[in-house]
Amino acid sequence: SGTRDHRDLRGRERLYNLVNCLGNTCPWTQSITSSEMLGYLESEVHELNDEISTMQSDNDDIGNPNAKDSVGKSSMRAAMVSELGDILFDCLMLEMMMRR
Repeated sequence: SGTRDHRDLRGRERLYNLVNCLGNTCPWTQSITSSEMLGYLESEVHELNDEISTMQSDNDDIGNPNAKDSVGKSSMRAAMVSELGDILFDCLMLEMMMRR
């Protein structure tokens, strides 16, 4: 199956379509090696670890639904969610590369 316009898709289907499209059309994506992609993934994991360590050092409980939320904590959670998105994207890119 070919790639479809990702704007017409939602959720997981949209994400997989976008990764597939990048794998088929982006010169950078086509030229990168799996070792290089693993390096990007490792970097994102370190960034997530730094965000978690910072939050824990501030004595905030990431998973406590009863903890008081503050602007700073919300910002830190948003940064962690962003890093998790980067990790997911890098994993999907690596998986796509392995299928080539």
